[in-house]
Formats: sequence, structure tokens, C-alpha cells
Amino acid sequence: MGMEILGIFIGAFYAWLHGEMIWSSAIALILFGFTGYFDNVTAVFASAMGNGTIQIILWMLVYSSIMISSGLGEHIANRIVSFKLLRGRPWAITIAIMAAAYFTSMTGAIFAAIIICWNFVYLIAEKVGYEKGDRWIKMMLVGVAFSTCVGVMTLPFQTSVVATFGYLFAVSDGAYTSYDYLTYLIFALILGLTIMCVYLLLCRFVVRPDMGKLKGFEMPLGHRDPLDAKQKIAAWSLVGLLAITVVPGCIPNDTVRALFSTLGLPASILLVIGVVIFLRDREGKPFFTFKELANAGIYWDMVFMIAAAITLGLALSSEQAGLSATLLNLLSPMLAGATPYALALGIAVVGLIITNVINNSVCGAVLVPLSFSLSLSVGASPLALAAILGFISDIGLLMPSASPTGALLAANTEWITTKEIVPQALICAFSTFAAVAVVGIPLAYAMF
Repeated sequence: MGMEILGIFIGAFYAWLHGEMIWSSAIALILFGFTGYFDNVTAVFASAMGNGTIQIILWMLVYSSIMISSGLGEHIANRIVSFKLLRGRPWAITIAIMAAAYFTSMTGAIFAAIIICWNFVYLIAEKVGYEKGDRWIKMMLVGVAFSTCVGVMTLPFQTSVVATFGYLFAVSDGAYTSYDYLTYLIFALILGLTIMCVYLLLCRFVVRPDMGKLKGFEMPLGHRDPLDAKQKIAAWSLVGLLAITVVPGCIPNDTVRALFSTLGLPASILLVIGVVIFLRDREGKPFFTFKELANAGIYWDMVFMIAAAITLGLALSSEQAGLSATLLNLLSPMLAGATPYALALGIAVVGLIITNVINNSVCGAVLVPLSFSLSLSVGASPLALAAILGFISDIGLLMPSASPTGALLAANTEWITTKEIVPQALICAFSTFAAVAVVGIPLAYAMF
């Protein structure tokens, strides 16, 4: 079964590289129905299209149309490029957009951060004259996705962080049952910012995008048109979306948190959309209609491709496929007997390969138990290794099967091709490795 699923994925990935998204994804899902993983093809499509991640992306695409059709996104983009501190400073504009994605993703609103920041990039690109294929565009699309991967691992109570340490708690039989939130937060902030600094330096001196258009473009200082009614609605909807996704997690009241937990993120996004399309102007006409938003916002190539990538990626990481057990048997002898630093470095290298090629869930599920068993023999801190693996396992952008973020990036064929993602994703991986090797490993062993 594992070999059949792997073969289907390789075929689908080959087709994605050549620009075919919908039919290759559909055929992959149909073939997947004959592997025995699901009872039939209908169950495959029900799982793929009903996936929670797909629901979030689907409604976020609809919501993004509110930002675009209202003109609010263009208004914000104009403000960004005309902001006094950013005028004539293209790298400051670049850092500002990536920082927005980084800090927004800390709240857990990863897809919202990516789609909204991408829209800013598109609008600025059109305003200054960048076209598809320009290095700045490619750098920013991957950079925004990369920023969210780093940012989401910062807060100690985020799902990805809790899941990583959860693997350690499960395999240690109660020896490690908790981790200090403040210690992890300090570690994550230092390592995360180091990773982003290394990435920006590599972009500056290796990617070397043409920044002349950004540097030479200046919006007139007097261009400060007030927001119209549709833009005000869009702005308040953005505030509402952030509030409904972020605030409940900060409220100590269990009833309120349980209510929003039951509602879920897909329904929360749909609720915001519903409120927006309910509003009417003075003549009783809607400012927005769902049909217009859906027709303009949903890219079915993206939806099908992400659905297939996530479904096949999760199947590859399952126990039935046998890939996790194969990797465990292969890696154990290779890492045994290493020094604490060499063990962490080896785990980091293997983790970056696994999370970029196969699936980030495989990375945590396989390497955290493996690192725990090896740490006991070399005197390394299991908590330190888990903290490092948390960051490593989330940097999966090279292939669409690596993570939902990687799938979203690969599906954005309107502005970047799958082939163009590869060198940018490798820079992200190298930035992470360099920061972990120089700062992350010594810091983790010192703090945990």
C-alpha cells in the first residue's frame, strides 16, 4: 500500500510540475481509492474535499475577494509604499510585509496571513510594474509563506508546538509531562528572528531581486483618499476576522472558549462573510454578493491540488503505509553514538529533508521518539531536541505534500510555478539549518 501511494504521489507531483492541477489531482484521488486505504473512491473525495484545511482555504479565498473588490487591499498597498519610513526603501517594504505575516501567524491564522499578505504583494507589484516571474515576486510569495511557518511556532500554546512536545510526553512514559512556556517563548523568539534575519541576508546577497522599481516608485504624499463605504466594511470585517480567531484563545472563560472551539475556524470565516453580504446600502442593495465573491476568489486549481496533496501526504505518514517505520529503522543506526551537538545537527538535517519531501507530520511523529531514545544514550536533553524539531518540522515548502502551507504555495500558479518554488524553498531550508546550527542548538541545550 505504501509503495502504491508513493507511486501515485510521484505521478501527481510530476504533473503539477508541468502545470496540470485539476485533472492530475482528480486522477490521483481516483487511483488512491483503489489502494485499500479507503473503502472506495467516494470516501476518498469525501475526505479530501471535506478536510478542515480545505474548508479554511476555500472560505479564505472567498473572503479575500472582499479585500480586493472593495479596493481596500489596493488602498493599504498604496499606504505601504507611500509610508514615510518606507519611501524609497524597498527592503523596508519587503521586511514590513514579511513581518506582518510573521506576527499574524503567531495567532494561528496562517492561511489568513498568507492570503492577505499575498494580496498586498500583488497590488504593490501591479502598482510599480512587477510581472510574473520577477525575482521580487517569487521571493515575496515564498517569503510570506516561510514567515508564517516560523511565526506559528513562536507561541508555546499553539497546536503545532503542543503536538511536538506531545510526541515526547507519549514516548517518555511520563518522564517528561510538561515544558516551561516562558522558556520556550524566549527560545522561539530568538531562534525565529535569527532564522528570518539569515533568510533576508540570503535574499539580499544570493537572490538579489531587482528592487529598482520599488525604490523609484513613490506615491504622492497628498494621496490620502478616505475610505468609502465598501472599504470601511472590508476593514471592519478584517478586524472582526482577527478578533473571532484570536481573542477567544485569550479569554479565560471556559464557556466562551468552548463555544468558539465548537464553531471552528471555517465556520468563523463564513460567519464574517455572512455578516458582510447581509449589509445593504441606502437603496437596499447589497454591497457584496456571495456569488460575486466566490466567482472572483475561488481558484479551483488551487483547491483540487491542495486537497490531493494533503490527502496523499497524510496517507504516506500513516501506519498502514509503513513509511514511518521504514524511516525509523533506517535512521536509528545512522545517528546512534553521536555527541549531543552532532545528534541535534543530524536530527535537524534529517528533519528538514523529511518535512520538505514527505510530510511535516511524519517529521514529528518519527523523529521526536527517535531523538528521545538516542538522547538517553548520549546525554542530550530530550526537551531541547523536541524544541528544535518543532521549528524544523514546520519548514516544509519544497513539495506540495510537505505541508498545507507548501500545498497552498504550489497551487499559486498564477504568479509562481512549481519549478520556481524549488530554489526559494531550498533557501528557506538552508536559512533554518544555519540558524539552528549556530544559534538554535546551543541555545536549546542552555535553556532546556
